[in-house]
Amino acid sequence: MLLGVYFQQGLPPPQNTHTMKRLIILTMTLCAAICARATVRTVSSNPSTLGQFSTIQAAIDASIAGDTVYVYGSPNIYAGFSIVDKAITVLGPGWSPDKKPAINSDSVAARRNSQ
Repeated sequence: MLLGVYFQQGLPPPQNTHTMKRLIILTMTLCAAICARATVRTVSSNPSTLGQFSTIQAAIDASIAGDTVYVYGSPNIYAGFSIVDKAITVLGPGWSPDKKPAINSDSVAARRNSQ
């Protein structure tokens, strides 16, 4: 498709089309990343580990659908949290001391509805 532009303008095609393909893929990837707008919010209740929030609930309240809340491990116990009307992923070594896998609010809602 892009080679047609070269032929229409009477220009010789580029010698290295592999580089052009890489450039196109890079541009498309950057555009997709910008459009996704998903944000990772960090939570830490340990003073030696920096996080954007000190409670999981505060990070969830600041998040929108599609965001991820990463909870750092901590010797302190995090307070409970709830996710209402948002598709947010919560993960990290600190969100559950049992080392359970990451949860997504969609799967939590599905489990609640099936009970």
